[in-house]
Amino acid sequence: HHAWVAGLSRHVHRPILGPLFAAINVAVFVVLVANGVSARMPDPQDLLRFGANHWTRSLDDEPWRLLTAGFLHYGVIHLAVNCLALVQLRFVEQVLGRSGWLVTYLVAIVAGCLLSAARHDGGVGAGAAGGVFGLFGAVLAITIAPPARTGLPDALRGSLRSGMLQTLALNAFLAFSIPNLDHWAHGGGLLAGFCLGIAIVRPPDDEHARGRLRRALTAAGVATAVLGAAFVAVRPSEAKLERLRATRALERAADDLETARLEVNAVLDALRDEAPPPADVEARLTGVETDLRRATTAFDRFAVAGGGRPGRAPTPELDRFVARLREVLASARDGVAARRKRDGPPASR
Repeated sequence: HHAWVAGLSRHVHRPILGPLFAAINVAVFVVLVANGVSARMPDPQDLLRFGANHWTRSLDDEPWRLLTAGFLHYGVIHLAVNCLALVQLRFVEQVLGRSGWLVTYLVAIVAGCLLSAARHDGGVGAGAAGGVFGLFGAVLAITIAPPARTGLPDALRGSLRSGMLQTLALNAFLAFSIPNLDHWAHGGGLLAGFCLGIAIVRPPDDEHARGRLRRALTAAGVATAVLGAAFVAVRPSEAKLERLRATRALERAADDLETARLEVNAVLDALRDEAPPPADVEARLTGVETDLRRATTAFDRFAVAGGGRPGRAPTPELDRFVARLREVLASARDGVAARRKRDGPPASR
């Protein structure tokens, strides 16, 4: 017992990675709140904007979300639960080594988010719990692996497993009490952590400690290959991805049309004044035309992706709106030309 504990402390005297990543999560949370994200219950779309996991994006051209989602949280309670668990599990760094802890934590986040994304549901996933459950999985692996592989004394095996299961049950209860959490990511992280724990853990003696970095890098390489193959396997077909991209472009087109509407109305309001039109009126009208072109391009892309014909908006109402906006834009241009002909050079304001 004492020899095993002494061996852990000799090779990693003070675990720092758990508290360090807890601090990183807090720092990211503060940045998000400073940018207008709710501290109590963030809107999923806000988290998506900052890198949360969603299958339509993560499995398309933004796979980096499978990692960045692990640093975002659904409010201060969610953040506190995960940070507390990271601090409590800091001893795993002594068991696996710093390199082993880092590989286990990060791979577990990616594996959990990938399993969640593979379900192709509409949820927006976020949270460090995939990595936290990966550390839980590593502890479970330590208590199950043969003593000759871990060096863990029998006297500690039962108590460590019991304490781990109690902590896991508490975190699972807290996790299920918070809405919108990604429980598939928890399961994927747990499985990945268990496999990595089996691969990396060895008795904490000098001989095995020297091989920790090599084992961690080997495990990281194998995990990268497995996750890469899994990503390719669960990724939707190119036709389906194009439909998803066209849908996202359609959502952006709605914002472009609203911007165009506000700009052309602002120009018309300016023309009602007796003063000459503002100097930037041409640039504003050009911006409206650009927004309209982007919107109609998005409409065409959406139509082609769905097997339809380009040239019209997805709905008759939207088609009439675009036609009316074009008429108002032409009227605004005519009004600007007439005002300048009457009043001379544009005014600056």
